[in-house]
Amino acid sequence: MNLAQAYLIGKLTHDPELKTVEINGKEKVNTSFQLAVNSFRANQPASFFKIEAWDKQAEIICSYAKKGSELLIHGELKQEKWTNSNGENKEKVKIIAQSVQLGNKKEKRDTENTEEIVIEEDIF
Repeated sequence: MNLAQAYLIGKLTHDPELKTVEINGKEKVNTSFQLAVNSFRANQPASFFKIEAWDKQAEIICSYAKKGSELLIHGELKQEKWTNSNGENKEKVKIIAQSVQLGNKKEKRDTENTEEIVIEEDIF
């Protein structure tokens, strides 16, 4: 069995934006954002992770989260490789969100909301 999963708790580095893309003739919505995660060791810099969320998760994140919002992300690690125009091999790892939980600030953008929101999507 192979497993490439991650759990992260961190803060959004910018407001997420909802985008519409066409995949196999169907429109889907997604958002990509960066999560800043502090180290558990003193005097260590934060790490930054690229996260992607799709469909209902993306809609809810864009409605309720904003720069500085705390999120708990559980997701699948996905490695992308490509060759750039200079012939250099490049790669990056991103996290495809499987479940997202909004943290301490439980507020909808510009309105108050005291509910805890958990978004899970089964990708298997």
